[in-house]
Amino acid sequence: IIIPTFNNLALTRQCLDSIQANTPQGLCEIIVVDNASSDGTTAFLKSESAAKRMQVVLNTKNQGFAHACNQGAQLANCPQLVFLNNDTVVTSGWLQAMLAAAERPQAGVVGAKLLYPDGRIQHAGIEFIQGIPDHPHRFAPANAPEVNAFRELDMVTGACFLIRKNLFQSLAGFDEIYQNGVEDVDLCLRVRGAGFTVAYQPEAVVFHHEGKSVGRFKHVQENLTIFLSAGANL
Repeated sequence: IIIPTFNNLALTRQCLDSIQANTPQGLCEIIVVDNASSDGTTAFLKSESAAKRMQVVLNTKNQGFAHACNQGAQLANCPQLVFLNNDTVVTSGWLQAMLAAAERPQAGVVGAKLLYPDGRIQHAGIEFIQGIPDHPHRFAPANAPEVNAFRELDMVTGACFLIRKNLFQSLAGFDEIYQNGVEDVDLCLRVRGAGFTVAYQPEAVVFHHEGKSVGRFKHVQENLTIFLSAGANL
């Protein structure tokens, strides 16, 4: 489980506590890559690393989500990678459900059902809406039939994103041309282009405090311009 961090220490603690409470011991390793936090996160992560609870990478400058994820992937020893935002809270059985979905033939990427803290849907797959990748089920009730069916899609969010390590490496990971946005969409489409599936697993339920990282939406237009320009040249 690779968790990029930039400040928001309280959310990082909450995320890690939820993993410990809801993930069987020994099922995973945790790698946290910090992008030069200034709020006490660094000291906390050093103490967690010293206690051998996780691997920690402490960057001296913020190089963005994609770079941090790629760094973490290089250190991972497990055959499956899960990229998880630090503003998430996982629930019982979340990882087992994702791993089960990853056993399907030609499985490439598996995404989870993400809920806002109030229980409504934040993510249940991504689709193109008027040419822009977006969340069509945002704010839907968590028990709506359309968000509770396992299905293959074009794209899922990188907030909770499983992919086989060898596939991730063969595709050169997240494209670092993007700055905190669209990296997940781009990788999903490359996974599908390589002949693998992207799936939504509603049995993996994760709460998500969306967009809590500083600067998370700062580069939205730049990222979309790069993405749409690249798509036009395919």
